[in-house]
Amino acid sequence: MKATLYSIKRVYFCVFAGLCLSACTSAPAPTPPALQLSVQSSVVLATPQPIQLTVSDRRTQNHILRIEHSLDHAEFATSTQPVATLISEELQRTLPIVGQADTHLHIYIEQALVRAVRRGNEYELQHEVVLSAVVTQGNNVVRSEMTTTMGPQTVRRLDYGRIERDINRNINATLSALMKESELQQFLLVGSP
Repeated sequence: MKATLYSIKRVYFCVFAGLCLSACTSAPAPTPPALQLSVQSSVVLATPQPIQLTVSDRRTQNHILRIEHSLDHAEFATSTQPVATLISEELQRTLPIVGQADTHLHIYIEQALVRAVRRGNEYELQHEVVLSAVVTQGNNVVRSEMTTTMGPQTVRRLDYGRIERDINRNINATLSALMKESELQQFLLVGSP
C-alpha cells in the first residue's frame, strides 16, 4: 500500500513538473517597451526653393505596437524616439529647410501601428502607416496622403526584430511615396500646383 501511494505521488510529481516545464518553454518573449525606428528618405529635390517644415503626430496614442492577448489584456510598445522627430530630422537632412519661408510643408502622422491579435496559439499581424502632407504658399494649397498596409499575416510567435524591420520599411516607403507624389513635388520645386 505504501509503495503504491509512493508510486502515485511520483507520477503526479512527474506530470506536474512536465506541465510546469512545458508552460515555461511556450511562454512568449517579453514585449519590449520600445522599438528602434529609423527614417531614411531618398527624396532630394532638384534646385528646390526654401521650405518651412512642421511634422505633427495626430495619433491619439503614441505606441507603434499593440499586442492584444485577449479582449481585456493588451501590451504596448512605443518607439525609442518620437516618429515625428525622426521624420523631421530626416527631411531637414534632405530638403532645404529654413525657419521661415514662403512655402510651408506640414507632414501629419495619421497612423503608424502594428497590431498583433492573439487567435488561439497564433497571432494575426496587421501593419498600417498613413502619412499626409499639406503644402501652402500664400493662398495656394496642395494636399496628399499615402497609406501602406501589410497583412493580415498569421505567425506562431512574435518576432520583435522582424516587426521592427517591417514597421521601419513601411514608414520609409510611405514617406518616400508621399514626397515623390508629382503634384506635391511640383509645388515644392516651383511654388505652384
